[in-house]
Amino acid sequence: MSVFKRGNKWQYDFWVDGKRYRGAIPEARVKAQAERAEVTIRDSVYEGIYGKSIDAPKLRDFVADTFLPWSKANKRTWLHDEFRSRPLIKAMGGKTMDEISPILIEKYKRDRRGGK
Repeated sequence: MSVFKRGNKWQYDFWVDGKRYRGAIPEARVKAQAERAEVTIRDSVYEGIYGKSIDAPKLRDFVADTFLPWSKANKRTWLHDEFRSRPLIKAMGGKTMDEISPILIEKYKRDRRGGK
């Protein structure tokens, strides 16, 4: 196990496939709690869910439930926002907010421009 105490907080530090994972475990009060937390964190790394938000909304849901109602209530150009969001939702609506990366946005922009 790779847990240690720094000051009054327990820390974890380990490597998996050449990538380092480290951080604080502020909830742990004793070493046994810190070791259990580290095992949980390692499991999430192996399952591929470490650092990913589980409850991130899909872009389609965010636009419909949050952005467009806000735009309608606060902006005179809300119709423009509604019009401009349609192709974006068509291209990326099924992705969650944390799946949308800068590279994906640049590909979308390139495709909208005509692939230049």
